[in-house]
This record gives sequence, structure tokens and C-alpha cells, in this order.
Amino acid sequence: MFISIPYSIEAKTVLLSMLSSSGEPIATLDVRWNDVSPEAIFSYPVPENVAEFLLDGVPITPVLTEDKADRIISDPYPMPRLTFTPPMGWNNDPNGLFYLDGIWHMFYQHNPAGAVWGNMHWAHAVSSDLVHWEDRGLTLFPDDMGTMFSGSAIVDFENASGLGNGTSPAVLLLYTAAGNTNPASRGKYFTQCLAYSTDGGNTFTKYENNPVIGPVSPSTRDPKVVRDGKGGYLLGLYEDEPEHKYLLFTSTDLIHWNLTDRFKLGDDSECPDLYPLEYQGDTHWIYSGASDSYAICNIENGKFISTSNEPDRMSLAGTQGYAAQTWSDAPGGRRVKTWWNRWNGIPEKGARRCTMGAPCDISLKEINGELKLCADIVPEIYSAFANKTTLLPGKGEELTEADTFLLEADASNGLELIIRGEYFSVKGSGISLGDKKYLSPLPLEKLTVFADGLNLQILAANGAVNLLLAQIPQGKTASLVRCSGEITVYTL
Repeated sequence: MFISIPYSIEAKTVLLSMLSSSGEPIATLDVRWNDVSPEAIFSYPVPENVAEFLLDGVPITPVLTEDKADRIISDPYPMPRLTFTPPMGWNNDPNGLFYLDGIWHMFYQHNPAGAVWGNMHWAHAVSSDLVHWEDRGLTLFPDDMGTMFSGSAIVDFENASGLGNGTSPAVLLLYTAAGNTNPASRGKYFTQCLAYSTDGGNTFTKYENNPVIGPVSPSTRDPKVVRDGKGGYLLGLYEDEPEHKYLLFTSTDLIHWNLTDRFKLGDDSECPDLYPLEYQGDTHWIYSGASDSYAICNIENGKFISTSNEPDRMSLAGTQGYAAQTWSDAPGGRRVKTWWNRWNGIPEKGARRCTMGAPCDISLKEINGELKLCADIVPEIYSAFANKTTLLPGKGEELTEADTFLLEADASNGLELIIRGEYFSVKGSGISLGDKKYLSPLPLEKLTVFADGLNLQILAANGAVNLLLAQIPQGKTASLVRCSGEITVYTL
């Protein structure tokens, strides 16, 4: 059974309560209820034993349906065709990324009752090729420990947790239960919890002895779990108070965790990512934050040992890309990463808000004598393009009229384009798009530009520089103003 929620971005936020026959709240949602002129109808699963519905304490008789009946009435923005966007509602951080049996699984922070932040759930999407995504709906629901904030996933092939069923390895989701963010969790701190699946990641059960990490501080959050390469496990965590530090935990069973270190990543905060990368036979660890600051480090006996003086940064200041995470257990030793595109500056309209950026293969490369974390758009996206043209174009030449395209160009001697109606230029270490300017710490050289819906992702300096933007297309053409070298154009 589903309740129909008539939604409008302009409507006042009210509290939708679902009560038992004894008047106890079973579920609550903040909703922008507008049953006169809605922009969308959101369908939310009604929990068992709900006997009454209230809006700000006033009884209502809502529309109930046997099946999910989501409907977009107003959808003003073009959505990506090759990168993931939820069918409806709000999304933010990618969560719980893992690969198993030929399928890429991605969970994400989701408001299933509106296109604004709130009501944090985990929703689930899957893909066999990182391009075509099937949305599988909600997986983790708010409870009396809090709403469902960010986290990560690992496939417990070793059955270290003891949660496997002997047939399939358990898939573990580590997530933050955000206390004091819904009525049922008032007065509680943030804790780190576990949910597990024994059917390949299709359904999940919350661990009966949650939390697995108690309240270290009032708002510690965003657990990232990874194997340590020595038979144990590491977990990165962000501690908001008192000093905005990152934490490191160790475990032998994925359930019992020991805090072993605290440190800062410059001025970064939130959403740690933690993983090993090989370079010329040596293993290096990457510990990164939500704004793409990262340290190349060693981890010894649960201690973080940076191999550089200051954290580096992949995404330029001002980027819309945030809270990036990498997939665990990817085949062939791949480390694949995606970002949340925040859509800052895009007017709030319609029934969908925000997308993910392009999945990228992550590697270490030596640039100007230093190791840098670098990104390359995955080959699966290149394979989705049917047409490839390499040009030495003249001034003013039109490159493509497609609304989804990818360009590769030599920008070492400058580059000027018109991209979807806005002037785009690369001069030295500067990038300009319209009236926005970005400064790279590295020479930009080869440039990759990927336009898809509102997403515009730019990779430069061998992928060491990432710029993920949100751009409302003012036109479908990409045309050349000036370029000294070849330009390769990919279209569908």
C-alpha cells in the first residue's frame, strides 16, 4: 500500500504522521503538501499497522494505492542520459557502492517525498555497465535511532561478520543513524549502524545489535569501510565536533571497531573515502574528504601516516561535485569513483533535484615529479557513443548539435569554445565558463569535456583536475572559437 503525496516546491512544509491504532507514530515525513496544484505525486510505502494519517496534527483521508503511482507533472530541466539521476525526488551523496556478480550497486541519499533535502533514506540503483541504471527504490528507512545518513558497503566474502548464510556472501551496509533528525530520535546522538543482505544486495535487514559504533561525539558520521590488505578492516569516519577531524577505526570482524587515530585533511569535512591504489608495485592509501581534498598516505597499526606535507585536492574550488565515493570489490583491481552534482545556482523547480557525475577510473600518476590522484571517465561511457570524429577545425566551426556529447582537446596553448550557449575558455591554468572562473594548480594540457543533461564535467591535467558543474543549456551546439590542436567529438 502506498500513500499519494501531492507535492509542490512552493508549498509550506508540514509534518505527515502515520499513527498506529493506539496513536503511536510509526513513520513521519516532512512534506510540501499541495493538493490543489501539485507539481508531482510522490508514492510512499505505508508501513504495516498504520491506522491514521495526520498533517501537522490534523486528521486527513489521503489517497492510497495498491501500487506505486509516482507522477511528474512539471519537469523543467533536461536530465542526463548516460549518468544516474533518480526517477523523482531529491538525491545527494552516493552511498554503499559495491560490485557483485556482474552488477554495480549504488545507494544514495534520497528524499522520496519531495525535491528538497530532508527525510533521509537510502535508495538503491543497479547497473551492468555504469551507464544504464535501474532504480530499485528505497532500502533503508528512518527509525527511532534517526534518519539514514551516508555510509558505505563491503561484500563480506570471508564471512568475518558471521552474517553470511553459507550460500551467498553477506553484503554489509555501514551507515549513520542521524539521531535528533526525526521526531522518533529526539535527543539522540549520531551513531554508526549496520544492515546486511544475504541475497546479493536485493533486500537488507538492520543488525539487531546496532549501533556498531556508539556516539563518539554528537554528530560523528559517514562511515567508509575497506579491507586493510592484511586480513582485517579499516573504517574512516568524520567527527564534526569539536575540531572537524577524520577518524580511523580497525576491526577483525566488521562489527566490533576500535578507534586508533584522529587527524585533519586541511579544511575538508564530511564523507571520507578510504582505499588503496597501486603505483609501480607499491601500495599507497588514499584518504579523501567531501570536497575532494586527499592525502596519499601509509596506514600502519591503525595509524594515518601522510607521505606529503599538505593534502592535495582533485576538484577545483567552486565545483558542484561533492561527497565522492568509490566502489568496493570492483573487478580487475579497478577503483571507480563518482560524485554528487549539487546543482548550486540552479533554480528550485520541478520534481527532481540533483544527479551523479560521471563514473571515473581512479589511478595515481606522476605529474611534475609528484604523485597525483587522477580520474578518467570510464570506458563504458565512451562505448555508449556511436559516433567519433577527429577534427582540425577552423575558427567558428560547429562541433556538434547533440545535447549529450564528449569532447577531447589539446588545451596546452589555449582553447575557446561555445558550450551550450556559454563562452568556455582555457588560458594557462585558468578555466572560464560564462562569468565563472576557476584556477588550476597544474597546467591543463589535454582536456576532456562531458556534457549530459545539466551535468558538465571537465577533466584536465591528465585527470588530476576535476570540475563538475551544473549548467542549464542555453543551446544544443558546441562550437569552436579557437584551438591549436585536434579536437575529438563523441556523440550518441
